[in-house]
Amino acid sequence: MAILLHKHGALFDEVFALPDFFAEPVLCFGFQDMKLKRKKDKLRKPRKPRSGPERIYRAVVRRLRGLLGLPPDRIVVVQKAPPLPQFSPDLDVENLDVYLRNRGLTDVTHLDYFDARAQLRYDMNQPVPEAEHERYGTLIDIGCLEHVFDTRQCLENCLRMVRTGGTYFLHTPVNGFLGHGLHTFNPEGLVGALRINGFEILYHRYCAKDGSPLKSPGEAPDALIWLVGRKTKPLGEFEIPQQGKWHGRYDVDEVTPASGS
Repeated sequence: MAILLHKHGALFDEVFALPDFFAEPVLCFGFQDMKLKRKKDKLRKPRKPRSGPERIYRAVVRRLRGLLGLPPDRIVVVQKAPPLPQFSPDLDVENLDVYLRNRGLTDVTHLDYFDARAQLRYDMNQPVPEAEHERYGTLIDIGCLEHVFDTRQCLENCLRMVRTGGTYFLHTPVNGFLGHGLHTFNPEGLVGALRINGFEILYHRYCAKDGSPLKSPGEAPDALIWLVGRKTKPLGEFEIPQQGKWHGRYDVDEVTPASGS
C-alpha cells in the first residue's frame, strides 16, 4: 500500500492537523509507504528554430490559408506539468511509520495480512481477538477497507479496536476505481455506520483521484472519501445502517428486523 503524496499530501496534512487526532497507541491498518515521485508528464517537445526561408514560406502559407478561409496550420503547444500541491515536508519520508515516529509517537503498530513488515497479521474478514478491543487511541485506514471482502466484519473490527475517546480515520473509494479493490462504497453507508455506532464525525471530505476537492463523489469518475470520527461510547452490538431512501419511499422511521432473523 502507498500514500501518494503528490496527489493527496495536502489532504493528509489537514487530517493529521485535527485537534487531538493522534493518541497512542496508534494502529495503522495496512503498512503504508510514502511516494512523492510521479510519472513524468508526456510533454511535446518544441520544434527546433526554423531557418529564414522556412519562416518566410510558412508566413506566406498562413496568409494564403487565411485568404482562402482555410483553418490555420496545427499549432504545437508545449505542455507544462502542473505544480505539485503544497504539503508539509515532514510527510516526505519513506513510510508512515517513519512519519509517525518523527512526530514523537513511539507506540505504533501496523496491521497487514500480507506485508511482512506489519506486527499484526489478522485476516480482517474474521473477528479480531478480544484483546484488541478498545485498545487504540488512533486507528488509521488508508485504502484497506475496500480490499476486504467482508466489509461489515472489517468495519466492525476497526470500530471495536478504537478506545472510547479515540479517533478513526478512513480513506477509501466512493466512486469508480474499477478493479482497484473488491468494493466501492456509498458514503451514506460509511457515515451512517460510524454515527449509529457511537462515533462523532470530525472531518468529512471528498476528492478526485488527482486530489482535487469535490462537493460530491458523483462529480468525478473516480472519487475518494476522507472520513474521521471520534468514539463517544463503548461499542456494544454492532449496528448495521439502512439506506435512508427506503424510509422516505415507504413512509417508515426505522426498519424492524423480521422475527427470527
